[in-house]
Amino acid sequence: MIVNKFTRKTFASLGDDTTLTRFVKIKSTDSPKHPRKFQPRLDGIGVPAFVAQGRTKFPSRVLAVSDQNSVLLTSGHSNVKIGRDVRFKGLHRGYWIYYLSLEERKTCPSSCANWQSCYGNNMPFAKRVNHDDPEFLPALEKQIDELCKKRYGVLLRLHQLGDFYSSTYVHFWDRMLDRHPNLAVYGYTAHDRDTVLGRAVDKLHDKHQHRWMIRHSNPKEFGPMSAVTIGSADAKPAGSFICPEQLDKTACCATCGACWATTKPVAFLEH
Repeated sequence: MIVNKFTRKTFASLGDDTTLTRFVKIKSTDSPKHPRKFQPRLDGIGVPAFVAQGRTKFPSRVLAVSDQNSVLLTSGHSNVKIGRDVRFKGLHRGYWIYYLSLEERKTCPSSCANWQSCYGNNMPFAKRVNHDDPEFLPALEKQIDELCKKRYGVLLRLHQLGDFYSSTYVHFWDRMLDRHPNLAVYGYTAHDRDTVLGRAVDKLHDKHQHRWMIRHSNPKEFGPMSAVTIGSADAKPAGSFICPEQLDKTACCATCGACWATTKPVAFLEH
């Protein structure tokens, strides 16, 4: 890997893995002179230890609220796949986009289809909020209040990493949506519809409609408000659409809006 002008310390300070691709040039050869020697430590059954423990591969990037100066929601402007604000499309047009990352696996159900292959395994610089920090929800509530007062509208992406970890946490979002009419949320959950948290998520969709667009990832019953991972475009399920950003039909979430504008199921190509 050749890094021009920038150092890994610089990248870490940027705080977002997508920014890394703007500055890094990778040269690959069929026979590298210095093959990578790192192999993840395995447990007794050949699974990486961090997977068996139900943790992120990068525990040093799980930060307390105090480590982030209580700034838990990151502007979509720092993520080229998300974008700063909703443009061109009707629903939530003009809303500013922010996203939240929690620790993958520790906050996720072990039934997740991507439990081992989570794309968080390739995000060493992403900041994960420690959801066990007693200051987490109070600080998050305060930031949401401030953003909703400051912005015409706020659209939150839950969760770039992580998932809903308790009924109390789901209820927190219900309270925030009740309090702020200019707040909307979209994202995905690995909790199936027949689980306690899956049903709690669906109840909020029934109550808040397009202000709460959380889809079920790889559910047992594929249908509206579902998301599925596919190996190729030919594997797209009938009645679904492939993420337009992955097909280079739009620049990012901000210029698309499909995931929060329609209940039609979406398919994502494997990274």
